[in-house]
Amino acid sequence: MCLELDIVKEGIDPEELVAEMLESVAGHVETVCKKNLDDSLLNRAAPKKYWEAYQKFIDTQRKDELIRKADYSSISVFPIADLCSV
Repeated sequence: MCLELDIVKEGIDPEELVAEMLESVAGHVETVCKKNLDDSLLNRAAPKKYWEAYQKFIDTQRKDELIRKADYSSISVFPIADLCSV
């Protein structure tokens, strides 16, 4: 999910989802930058139901982490601004 850009993908394979999300986010940001579109397109939050679903997922992960002591070091987060160098 990239809730800040209202981009949501669903699927079973986490690696495939990450690749699809990166492609979607990069494509969106690139289009906005190249076509000099309004900056509001880079800050359009997803509907509340997606934020709630995300929070529920995070809460579940935190509970599971306490039980399993899972390692999430492979999850990467980077600022959207890094995708659009003007």
